[in-house]
Amino acid sequence: MTSSQDGTTEVELGEPIVSDSCGPFPTITNNAPAVFPVGDTLVTWSATDASGNTSSGDQIVSVELSFAGKGQRSDVKIFLTYANPKQMTTLLPLDTSEFTVTILYSDSIDATTFSAELNGLEISGSFNPVKGTEESVTIQLNEGRNTLLITVEGVRLDGKTARDSDRLVFDVGK
Repeated sequence: MTSSQDGTTEVELGEPIVSDSCGPFPTITNNAPAVFPVGDTLVTWSATDASGNTSSGDQIVSVELSFAGKGQRSDVKIFLTYANPKQMTTLLPLDTSEFTVTILYSDSIDATTFSAELNGLEISGSFNPVKGTEESVTIQLNEGRNTLLITVEGVRLDGKTARDSDRLVFDVGK
């Protein structure tokens, strides 16, 4: 998620899947705030059926500052953009073992400077960065927090060389 300047953001939580074997659909509620602060927020969902039986479950919503704008010039953060994932931190179900990252390489990158690390392990060989192209690469994930660090140098609009480093986080089972 990308936070606004006041440190909050609206979040689309989605809908839980619920069922009741004895009647119509249960009533669903949650305690989510209207906007979320930067950091982790616990949201509790509850489902109540026509007989008053209630069941609940928790969801953790993580909001972090965007990797594209923090401390980088606007002409540097365009070296790498992403069609997938859509945000800096991606929450994934516990049974997720892989994720396909889709990178858009700008026309101004120096592909020889490209590097990628997943959880501290060098995986640059899994990528083939080419100026002005899009690439999809499937990475293997572990349960818990997985961090993909992607770095490349390129030529800014003023002709100077700069480095773009993006940190993508994949939380599996959180």
